[in-house]
Amino acid sequence: MTTQITPAEDELKSALLELKSANPTLGISKIHAQLLATHPEWTVSEKRTRKVLQGEGLVNNANGGTPGQLYPSSKLIEGLDVSKYSEKIEVKYFSKIKGKGLVAKEPIKEGETIWKEDPWVLAPEW
Repeated sequence: MTTQITPAEDELKSALLELKSANPTLGISKIHAQLLATHPEWTVSEKRTRKVLQGEGLVNNANGGTPGQLYPSSKLIEGLDVSKYSEKIEVKYFSKIKGKGLVAKEPIKEGETIWKEDPWVLAPEW
């Protein structure tokens, strides 16, 4: 018979984040079931699974019934120089949730064009 162990918080969090990333639409109950199937030697309550997922912001409500929003990874491209387009803006990384964006480096007049790009659309063939 296999001895049941209680995983450390970091180990559990890492396993749950990996499962939730691979299955973003699954709720807490199904993620918990997958966790136990992946790690049969672990003993983890669904309540603990919910607590970890809520702590990481991966559920929408306190009951945990609706899957939370996973945010795409966002990083700045090394060597990206937007000054060739405009001296008045720069790219700034804000946070995992907010991501990155353009911010003003100096005052911008109303109606002044600071960025221009051609529209581009890609759609599958019918």
